[in-house]
Amino acid sequence: MILSYEQEIRLLTSLFRAAGLSAEDAALLAEVPTLSDFLGVESHGLSRGIMYVVGLAKGFANAKAEFKILSETDATMKVDADDGVGVLSMIKTYGKLSEKAKKQGIAIAEGINSSNIGCGYYYAKKAAEDNLILLACANTTPLQAPFGGADPMIGSNPIIAGVPSAGDFPVVLDMATTLVAFGKIQAAQRKGTPIPDSWCLDKEGRPTTDPNAYYTNVPFGSYKGYGLAVFVDMFAAVLSGAAYGTKIGFATRGELEKSGWSMILVDPSFFMPIDEFKERVNDYVGMMKNARKAEGVAEIFVPGEKEYLTYCKRMEEGFYVEPTLEATVLAVGKSIGLFKEDQSLEDFLKEQSTEI
Repeated sequence: MILSYEQEIRLLTSLFRAAGLSAEDAALLAEVPTLSDFLGVESHGLSRGIMYVVGLAKGFANAKAEFKILSETDATMKVDADDGVGVLSMIKTYGKLSEKAKKQGIAIAEGINSSNIGCGYYYAKKAAEDNLILLACANTTPLQAPFGGADPMIGSNPIIAGVPSAGDFPVVLDMATTLVAFGKIQAAQRKGTPIPDSWCLDKEGRPTTDPNAYYTNVPFGSYKGYGLAVFVDMFAAVLSGAAYGTKIGFATRGELEKSGWSMILVDPSFFMPIDEFKERVNDYVGMMKNARKAEGVAEIFVPGEKEYLTYCKRMEEGFYVEPTLEATVLAVGKSIGLFKEDQSLEDFLKEQSTEI
């Protein structure tokens, strides 16, 4: 089936509310996986939203989490996510941290007792719309082995950066320190399709094309990706006081993650007029895009551009929910009492539309 942006927002909001979130938190959380799907980052879209629903319903994440500021100064914050969905703690922190950055030029926040923070592009886009530069990172449940090791000890540990531009889109980097996000392997498991043998290793440390033989992720760039993952742990967990390495819980085992994250916001207007800065960014983007192309290359892209183009296309055409994911959404929705036994997603959305 095809979902419009508004339909996916309504669907996820309903699912999150049925899983125990307040109306406000459910609507807030729904924005992130929906944006992810429309950017083309489906590993963190509806499929990830369903994981949040299951976690909330089963108590692997605290649906009644209270956002707590543990300490703060004019330019710093330390917050406690109270074992809730990490996305919500990041969004709520951003609102307060952006005010500090606008006053001080730079501000940093650290979060503890968190969980998955979702689509990083969301935070970068939000900052760019407020004329702020964002740098953020988070640690996750262990997925990759330390370089030379055999067992998973380090998460996918994403790094996020965003810069406002005078052009149509911000410059955004949203990357895992693994070669691919675990969500892509999960998608292959759902679909029953093989994966490139460069994505992960089996329990014997051998490359595999079977997503069900997955044991550890592979860091991008060999030891370089591993090195970056270590420093994400340093900023997001060691500095914040959150769990790291094998101390992080696995939601799949019914454990609370207690992971951490770090967010830095910079106001470029403390260095030059904001319009001048954004024009300089746009000029830089133009240099990259107009560079001499290698043989066989039709166009050069900058970080975040392909996602923006996918977003524009899908806002017109909608997001296609493949049948196995649709079946999973229905099954989970029925298990928490949201859908009637013989109800389809299409029927549910029509009823909602009628009520609105």
